[in-house]
Amino acid sequence: MFARQTNAGLLLARLHWLSRTPAHDASLAARDCDGLGPAVDQVLRVGFDPKRLMLVVVGDPAALTPGLRALGLGPVVLLDPAAL
Repeated sequence: MFARQTNAGLLLARLHWLSRTPAHDASLAARDCDGLGPAVDQVLRVGFDPKRLMLVVVGDPAALTPGLRALGLGPVVLLDPAAL
């Protein structure tokens, strides 16, 4: 019985997710972020240093590295997961 309930719950969650539209997502974003603009601007001005920004990209280095370098955002550092 538990497995059937779990499967039904997953099915309902998938149906809900698939029924979402870009307009629905935009309305949620507008509702959730309403009035935050000035606060976000202040935090970015005071506490954000773009020189310290790091992006973590996971995937095939051969496929991703050329595109990342072309963006010119800074050095691309490859890490070997086995060495971590």
